[in-house]
Amino acid sequence: ALPLADDIQSFVNGCKDSGGKVVVLAFSTMPMTKTKIITAALKIIKECKSKVYVLALLGKQIDAPFPDSSVEYSDAIRDGRLLLAPGAPYGQLFPLADAVVLKGGLGTLSEALKAGLPAIVTGPLLLDQRFWGSRCSEMGVGPFGFHSNDFLEKCVDYVEKAVEDGSVWRENASKIAKMMADEVGDDPSGVEKNVECVVRLSGIATPYHYDGNEEAQKQNPKEAKKIWFTKKTKEGDGEEIEVTEEGVVYVEAV
Repeated sequence: ALPLADDIQSFVNGCKDSGGKVVVLAFSTMPMTKTKIITAALKIIKECKSKVYVLALLGKQIDAPFPDSSVEYSDAIRDGRLLLAPGAPYGQLFPLADAVVLKGGLGTLSEALKAGLPAIVTGPLLLDQRFWGSRCSEMGVGPFGFHSNDFLEKCVDYVEKAVEDGSVWRENASKIAKMMADEVGDDPSGVEKNVECVVRLSGIATPYHYDGNEEAQKQNPKEAKKIWFTKKTKEGDGEEIEVTEEGVVYVEAV
């Protein structure tokens, strides 16, 4: 496993020595501007009741110019409360953190849950990100996934709930981490378990219906019994495909 960079390890050590909480903004591959990420980080540091230290992972934006001179962050860096880095090995970093903000991809979320971390899902909510944002709420390890346009408005409340003493999200995430550790056994990579799970679930899988409204999702998570759509072939012909509740696909030419 790759070790943590020296500056990240020193940042984490300084936080722990002062009794603070490490919050990771895992935005290294997210289309969120450097200005917005740092603005959110400063707001979290200043407004959270808990003493929060923010590690912001910026990916390729780490060397990008900072266009908004009105956002002053040098003091937070000098005081050791904020660190900007391009990235970090999550398997080494997350066990040392107290909460993570992420875009909701399966890989990063899996590392967060494996470490027993509350997970705050925000971003463009593309593809499986919507599903995992919903699952975090259902599992009680974070809020219902929300779009990154609302991050500045919600970041303080959600981070505080994640790192506060007696956090329910942290308690639930710790339980799930133990379940994962017990389940993995002698397969630490999880590859064998994943293959077994895919094979088993492929026979019983049902369509997943996503609704952006949290209450509607709770009330009727499988509203759509059948999904119809048109699949275009290279020749321009169409096929109408029905996915039944049992997950069996029937194809009829149109």
